Amino acid sequence: MLQKIKNIMKRLADPSPDLLNKHMESFGGQLSALKQKIETTNEQIKHLELEIASIKNSTPEITGIKNNTLEIATIKNTVKETLWAQIFNSTIAQSSWLEKTDFSPGRWAVGYNYLYVMYRLLNGTKPHSILELGLGQSTKMISQYADHTDGVTHHVVEQDQEWIGFFNQEFRLSRKTQVVCLPTREISFLEDDRTLVYDGFQKKFEGLKFDFISIDGPGHSRSTLYRRVDLLEIIPDCLGERFVMLFDDTNQATCKKSLQLIEEKLHESGIPFCKGVYAGEKEIILLCDPSQQFLCSL
Repeated sequence: MLQKIKNIMKRLADPSPDLLNKHMESFGGQLSALKQKIETTNEQIKHLELEIASIKNSTPEITGIKNNTLEIATIKNTVKETLWAQIFNSTIAQSSWLEKTDFSPGRWAVGYNYLYVMYRLLNGTKPHSILELGLGQSTKMISQYADHTDGVTHHVVEQDQEWIGFFNQEFRLSRKTQVVCLPTREISFLEDDRTLVYDGFQKKFEGLKFDFISIDGPGHSRSTLYRRVDLLEIIPDCLGERFVMLFDDTNQATCKKSLQLIEEKLHESGIPFCKGVYAGEKEIILLCDPSQQFLCSL
């Protein structure tokens, strides 16, 4: 191949008019072939566009495409979740404080990506004042962290008294973990007339500061516009100088819209923050002060 290139270069260096004409004819032929190829490609594109238009006008075919797309997305998310499970389990293998690891992630509960990120931030940043919205799998981890770490306070807000009773039978909470049962109610919020919130949330927690807030509640909302807006009542006053907020289910439009309002309020209050996104079976988003930016790329 190298010798062939050298021979071509040698011939190109020959100033012979006949050779130049020969090269020009060759290039002309190549250009003509390329033009023909472009025209053929354009015809193929037009043909595909007609097929797509035909599919759009056929409801059964569209339904099939949508179903296939959803199936592929489900498979991808399942693979992601499996990988997060492996990463999480290998990360906690030598943990000095996480003793009970019988978690049940998924469905209504947080996923493995949430548990992984939360373990890393607990283990790495050592928060002391923790607020958790929603009693569940994340509580199992935070409560064990509180049990093994000096000076930790852990407040958990839950709306369902029966779930609290069942959970307490299955898992022994740390003495430092305080579960607060706040019933939920629907309120008018912006253009939404049925935003679900914890009743008495602001009164219960105003004046307190937290360096870690986990948001996975309240649940069972009927709203199609906003979910989990409770923090808007107490931020930014509830945030410590160093803070982390972890949001579950941000792949859902209702949760993402509420998170955007929280980000806007932080901007309006002049509070800088960094943002990290972790996609698994569900998407989670982390907001933290700039001194803990490493949490956005775990």
